[in-house]
Amino acid sequence: MVDKNESKLNNVAEQCANSNTPLVINADVSNDDDIKRIITETIDKFDKIDILVNNAGTSVQGDILSGKILKAYDETMAVNIRAVVNLTALAAPHLVKTKGNIVNISSIAGKTISMVGYAAYNTSKAALDHFTRGAARSWQLQV
Repeated sequence: MVDKNESKLNNVAEQCANSNTPLVINADVSNDDDIKRIITETIDKFDKIDILVNNAGTSVQGDILSGKILKAYDETMAVNIRAVVNLTALAAPHLVKTKGNIVNISSIAGKTISMVGYAAYNTSKAALDHFTRGAARSWQLQV
């Protein structure tokens, strides 16, 4: 389990009914060093990766007229798409070995613009949908 909020992360870990102690990693997926550490610590503990669930997401409000669009875009894309691409690339060799799976959590927001100020979020989810299809195609050719 990975989260940048350590108290929430520990709370979920305590609720795990499994007798095995879960791997708990306090990390920020928008940080490249943290992403590398996520993969490394997972391999160190389990010697393999069976599944990657890309579920982290953020939505930073900002629109073109407010002058906040680039801040919203950079922060949103760093978590919602760049982190997914980075984690997928680092986990893929391990997932090929285990014939594992990747689950990318997206949103209907990738297909529509619902509220003013959230174009960066909508764009990130559309990009995630396309990346998922492209990665799946590439995966089919490798497996």
